[in-house]
Amino acid sequence: MWRLLACCSGGFHSIDQKPRYEWKDSNKCRQALKYSSYMNLKRFGAGTISNMSLVGLHAGLFWPLMMADIKELKPNIIVFCGTFTIFEELIRCLNKLPDYSKKFGYKSFGKIEEIDNDIGIWKCNNIIQRPIGLIKMMHPATRKKGVTHKVYFEDLMKLGGKLWENKQIRD
Repeated sequence: MWRLLACCSGGFHSIDQKPRYEWKDSNKCRQALKYSSYMNLKRFGAGTISNMSLVGLHAGLFWPLMMADIKELKPNIIVFCGTFTIFEELIRCLNKLPDYSKKFGYKSFGKIEEIDNDIGIWKCNNIIQRPIGLIKMMHPATRKKGVTHKVYFEDLMKLGGKLWENKQIRD
């Protein structure tokens, strides 16, 4: 799985140059990993199956830590590997609790605008001063028929390219 994530990182760092899925240049992919971050919403390891209620519970418990990570890392794009609905629901619910937001120094946790079913933009000026692109994907370790690492990479790059076309993400 880490080879796939390294390749995806390499692809994102050359998204404007039509990235190709190739393992030949593994040094380039490893270098790109230095400029990428992978965050687990659960904040603990697991087996091959996840209880999404438990993932949501952990994401809620560690929300302040995740916001601190995002504020520090200032990502252009966040790829959600099967957990987008949890993130979206947390933002929607926490925005209804202004005292909670203020406790952490935020007016709100922003809003998510969907561009289509698989990509969106999170406008969260209280956390970082520009929109963040959001991509909904399945987990890279998911074993679905016909989904090879190459297919996963190509799907992710296609969605990344759509986001890159949006001027809000590049500026």
